Order: sequence, then C-alpha cells, then structure tokens
Amino acid sequence: MQITKVKKDDVFDYLEEYKNVNTKPLEEFLLDLTKQDPFNGYKFYIFSFLKHNMKGMMEKTLYHQPRLTKPEPTDSSMLFRVDPKKLGDVEVIWILPNLEAIEMFQKGKLFEDQVVNESIREYIDNPERMRKPANDDPSDYLIKELYKGMKKGTT
Repeated sequence: MQITKVKKDDVFDYLEEYKNVNTKPLEEFLLDLTKQDPFNGYKFYIFSFLKHNMKGMMEKTLYHQPRLTKPEPTDSSMLFRVDPKKLGDVEVIWILPNLEAIEMFQKGKLFEDQVVNESIREYIDNPERMRKPANDDPSDYLIKELYKGMKKGTT
C-alpha cells in the first residue's frame, strides 16, 4: 500500500473545487430544460447523473439529459418528468445515491429521505417497474419521428 502525504492546503483546494462544480441549483436546471421544450410540447424525462471527471475522484459533474424514454436506473442518478405546458411541475421518478452510500439514507440515519428510500427499495426489489414507461409516454413510432425531426432540424 502506498501512502501519499497530503498538505493541509491541498485538502482545502479540493474542497473548493468540489463546491464549485455545480453552482446552479438543480431547480434552475430543471426549469431551464423544461422551458427549452426540446420535444415540441410533449412531456419528457430529465435524467440527471453524476460522473467523476478524469482529473480526479474529487471532481464530479452532474449532467442533465432530456429524453423521451426512461433510461436504465443506475446509482448516482435522478430521474424527473416534466411537462413544458406546466412550468414548475416536476414529478420525481427516482433519486438513487451511490451504492456505497445507501445505508446513510435509511430510516433513522442522518440523511434519511423518504423518496430516496423508496427509490432504493424499488431499485433492489423491482427494477423492472422503474423501467416501465408512463401510460402517457409517446409511442415508439412517435418518438422515432420526433428524433428524426430533431436530426433534420425541423422541430
């Protein structure tokens, strides 16, 4: 095992870097993406996921991807559903922490959270249900047509 000595100033530099990764609140990202209405008035999902950057494990970036279909549930991710006709209304589909942190969100723990707990339970017990499309999701045919239109620049 190799031991690396870290200077006190290095630790504070990492902390500042970590705090500055995503300075815009999540609510603003969700609202901005909803206002952009990328799918011409159709309800859509916003898949938010955390990735470590190549510079080091301390630096992370939270990505937000608008989609018409549900992605595979993964740890360190969130899935929301928005309606561009109802700005500000956000349906939380799941919030899944990093797998190593699951215990921190359990009942009676410091970061206890009902939505996170339900998401974790669903992820472990019934991931198929998490992947199931909503009843009012566009059909596969319509999704293909919308994506074709976006590719041609006609949306």
